[in-house]
Amino acid sequence: MILWAHPGTGKTFLYQSQPELVIDFDSVYKPKISIELGIPDTYEARQLWRQTHQEEYNKRILELFNEAVIDSYLSGKWLLVSD
Repeated sequence: MILWAHPGTGKTFLYQSQPELVIDFDSVYKPKISIELGIPDTYEARQLWRQTHQEEYNKRILELFNEAVIDSYLSGKWLLVSD
């Protein structure tokens, strides 16, 4: 199951308190972009990079989202996303 929710609604809190039940896209998948690019694993660093690499960022986010959907399906966990 995929659950879309606005930032600040508790997705990360739920993930941290119930990791056996949910996958938080922002906590689990977005850091992979930072690792791949060798940039700091922060929202601000990703946004700064994104400003000059919008198309590449969007492509990678979609690839990661597809991975997350498969992970959610195979694990039976809820996928929490806000993008």
